[in-house]
Amino acid sequence: MMKVYPNIVMRSIFTIFLSVIFGGLLLTAVEAADPWVGNKLGIGDDVPSPWTPVEVSEDRVRCWGRETYFAGRALPAQITTQSTPLFIEPMTIQVALAEDSDLHKAGAGTGKVTECRRDRVVWEGALSAGGIPVETRVEMEFDGFTWLTLKIKPNPEIKVKRLAIDIPIQESAARHYKKAFDGYSPVLLMDMWGRVDKSRQLKMQDFTLANEELGISFFSEGRRGWWLQRKARQLEWIKKDDRVIVRLNLIDLFVPQAIEKERVISFGWNALPVKPMLKDGRRYFFFSIGQSAQSYQRWFETGMSMVGVRLTGYRPEARRKQETESDPEGFALSYIPIDIPRPYNVEGFKKYIADFHKAGAKVTVYTVGNMHNVLDDVFFRNFPKWSAGSPDMTEDTLSQLREMSGQMPHSRNVCGWSSFTDYKVWFMTKWFRELGLDGYYYDNQVFVSCENPKHTDHLYVDEDDKPLKVAPLLCYRDTYKRIYREIKKTNPDSIIVGHDSNAAYPFIDLAIGGEALRRLAGETAFYTEFFTPEECKGPYLRGQQIGIPFLWLPEYSGKFQYSQYPESVKATRAMLSLIWLTDSCYWVAYSNLNVLHADLKVRGKFKIWEAEWLPFWSQEALVADQKGVYITAYKRSNSVLLVVSNPGKGSRKDLTVSADIGKLFKGIDQFAVSVTDAETEKSLDAQRFVAEEKVFLDFKLSIPNQDYRLIRLDAQKAGK
Repeated sequence: MMKVYPNIVMRSIFTIFLSVIFGGLLLTAVEAADPWVGNKLGIGDDVPSPWTPVEVSEDRVRCWGRETYFAGRALPAQITTQSTPLFIEPMTIQVALAEDSDLHKAGAGTGKVTECRRDRVVWEGALSAGGIPVETRVEMEFDGFTWLTLKIKPNPEIKVKRLAIDIPIQESAARHYKKAFDGYSPVLLMDMWGRVDKSRQLKMQDFTLANEELGISFFSEGRRGWWLQRKARQLEWIKKDDRVIVRLNLIDLFVPQAIEKERVISFGWNALPVKPMLKDGRRYFFFSIGQSAQSYQRWFETGMSMVGVRLTGYRPEARRKQETESDPEGFALSYIPIDIPRPYNVEGFKKYIADFHKAGAKVTVYTVGNMHNVLDDVFFRNFPKWSAGSPDMTEDTLSQLREMSGQMPHSRNVCGWSSFTDYKVWFMTKWFRELGLDGYYYDNQVFVSCENPKHTDHLYVDEDDKPLKVAPLLCYRDTYKRIYREIKKTNPDSIIVGHDSNAAYPFIDLAIGGEALRRLAGETAFYTEFFTPEECKGPYLRGQQIGIPFLWLPEYSGKFQYSQYPESVKATRAMLSLIWLTDSCYWVAYSNLNVLHADLKVRGKFKIWEAEWLPFWSQEALVADQKGVYITAYKRSNSVLLVVSNPGKGSRKDLTVSADIGKLFKGIDQFAVSVTDAETEKSLDAQRFVAEEKVFLDFKLSIPNQDYRLIRLDAQKAGK
């Protein structure tokens, strides 16, 4: 028999009473007692740092680092990022009518600014695609986020076979891709990144095209409004000599038909990078905490800055009591239930954080983007409205869940179109302030389509009347933006960490990625066996293109993970031979922690966050005399840290590295440069010679296969 709780009964009676008297206004009356209802936290036109207000000059719209130029057209004629044009031709509508299989370019149409605020600008226009009227609305925000809505009007006299939108991107800005996760098979995993070396057809999904410094990301909520009979080519990348055309086939039919009803189709993009890189972003590494601060002393002493994340999970009361007795200063003080950052012991958690702050570390709390804990009374009360799945949740189910430990048993997908987003902004802001947190970690930023049968206002079907998945991207973007505004207003030095980075909601300071790679790594393969230096240039495991520092999440297991196995040393160093090439750091996890600790000490001693990075593909000051060796470097005024990486399967003996001292140092005595192994701190022999009035320094190294060497060059200033 279902249990009934008095507080639930009283709320139900109150609901019925007010519903009878006020004719269904109870929802407002009941929720009015909750402080989160109708809150305006994070809503406004203020532009948070590091972005700047949007500017408009005739038909040019500018935000930080980027410009969209319309040239009076209905759609953008050019998008520029970091002074680099992305388009080789304007964005256009393409249409094929009647039995014509060839696409023809629609007219440019006209447009104008219809809304202008500090945080956003709207451009609206219209064009004709072979006699089919199309209205356009382009919304551009301060972070570069751009959302295009097309209204394709009916015209019963014209039959259309295909209607697409073409975005011709310069080939030089689209060499690499990063695309959505499609599954755990090795083939699908390794298709998440790569070179754009051929044309291909895809299902509609989020993806990024980029070179080594910049690019553009595309995203959507789904195929709402599309009309497809040919479903294999929803999205195309058409590679030509000087361009990569991104084509979205919005209407694609076997037999031409008239458009009988208005079709509203939306998708978005953001030119990259979305913001300047965090000034001291290289200083941070990520670490899962839970024990007392004293337990992490050796990590505090690396010279780097720890960003600790308290992972969350529900504990039944009996288990909490038992663990409190065994570790009163650690887990007992830091317990937090899943999905809501409200500790079981609020004052104890404040004390716990204070101990980390004394050591110079930051503390964040784990949260989940698309789920929430049904043991939260507010969520339970609103479950029929907030659940993205079944609307039913009973007290019997809750009683069972209260006896389960962990994360997932208690969590349910939430509906992004519901008032849950107001609640989330409220409780995330509240506990950030009350606890004195340094930030949050957002896990699982892949938002789900609502399948709650009672939510008929946003349940959609496709052209075959089958359920259509539509993810509430705009709602979640707004949620993250509101939280970001409030957190940065409270503490400008806060650190928000996101699972992966998405240009649709770039309201994070550090990004974590690579979790799906356990299927490839685990204890089966080193990273160097499925990821190459060439792929280190792309945006999959790097942050420079998007403008958000990137932290690798190691995905080793078994003998490749645990320090008692000698294989873990080799596996971890193989991974680091690539991490260094991407100018990234990492989450200290799932690998040999002793190797990572030693690596962090080298970074900290050198003060790597103060250095200029010289990528291996563009630096010209350092060369090796053997192929398959890659050299990247970090340059300070009188010191350079070299990373000589040998990710291949052949060892290197008597490898000679030659350094052009004049290119590396200015205003120094070019004959007073020392060479040191940065890991062992032992001096290395070096030979100096002069050629064409340039001073070179040669030294020899031996490097095992799938490994690297860290070498320091230290110079004296001229006159000393």
